[in-house]
Amino acid sequence: MELRRGSNLGSYIVSAWGVIMLEWSYIDLYCGGGGLSQGAKMAGGTHVAGLDNDHDSGAVAHYNQHFSNPEQFVEGFDLNNSPSDALRPLLPKHGRWILIGGPPCKGFSIAGLEDPEDERSKHVQNFMQVVKDLNPPGFFFENVPNIFGLRNQKPKDVHERIQSDPKFKALKTYTEKFGYTVSAHVLIASEYGTPQNRIRVFFMGTKNGNSVEEPPSTHHLNGKSDSKLPSSITVKQALSDLPKKLGKVPIEYDSQPTNEFQKWARAGCKAVTGHLDTKHSQEIKEKIEKTPYGKSAMNYNHSWVKFHPDKPANTIKMNNRAPGLHWERNQSLSPRECARLQGFPDRYKLIGTKTQMLNVIGNAVPPQLSSAVCRTLVKALGWKKTKS
Repeated sequence: MELRRGSNLGSYIVSAWGVIMLEWSYIDLYCGGGGLSQGAKMAGGTHVAGLDNDHDSGAVAHYNQHFSNPEQFVEGFDLNNSPSDALRPLLPKHGRWILIGGPPCKGFSIAGLEDPEDERSKHVQNFMQVVKDLNPPGFFFENVPNIFGLRNQKPKDVHERIQSDPKFKALKTYTEKFGYTVSAHVLIASEYGTPQNRIRVFFMGTKNGNSVEEPPSTHHLNGKSDSKLPSSITVKQALSDLPKKLGKVPIEYDSQPTNEFQKWARAGCKAVTGHLDTKHSQEIKEKIEKTPYGKSAMNYNHSWVKFHPDKPANTIKMNNRAPGLHWERNQSLSPRECARLQGFPDRYKLIGTKTQMLNVIGNAVPPQLSSAVCRTLVKALGWKKTKS
């Protein structure tokens, strides 16, 4: 399904599917700059609260300017301890709400799930403690596939491999103890309208006994000519309309949008923020110019990579030096260009230092991916019905 112009992409998708959404809300734990929340909002959800304890990266500041947080969370929250008591008074009376989040899972320990002293599982443990305490009808958290033994990939037998992974089985058993039916899916962001081949796993649960199906793709990866879906959005399709001038102040557009993604990204916005220049030496520029598409100008694995203009981008990472290289400008991408490739609309204002902007964007979950997961979770929970 193509992206359409409008201030609420999620509303368009819902109406195109011929469904009526019942009112539902969400709480975002380890919210970062708000990629998951942006997607939940696009899917029709109402924001309740977003919590994060990363005060230095600029994530909390970015989140608060886009979402109306309760005052006790505006300055962030110490997520080394469970926020359940602080969240309980905010739960919506209609009872239809989900808990979403992206807890850091580096060094995730199976045994640590039930060991409060195991720092390796502290954040996953805290997320699941909120699930246990507040009993949401549904939840999901996002992370890299390696949490369940997959090396940043989506093999054909992905579901069988996840089901047999010891960490998944332990987490599933732990979650089922407090009444949830558990699912996990590995998703590629470019198959859901994000111009980036970002691969992430989503661990989710429902209280009504329904398993959450894998979200249906809206785009196909380049090369699948037999698909009836539109091709994944490429780097050039995502970025070609952005102003040629770069600078610190908001910069007005100097050209018209050329495709539906660009129209969607620009909706409700007259000028872009965070479209910052990077000063490279002449030697570095010459290296970049000679670098083939898909290769690193500095022979690194994941940074200084020149993105192919006619393919989705490589994974946008929290890389302050070179988050990716422009295909014709022979320099690093601006934070705004990274935000576009991460699936954020231009009205998502970038603030703070360049480092903070890149950290916030690199750590985010693409909103289109979050939106797709939210819609399938809401469907499994029975909160939408076919029009009569």
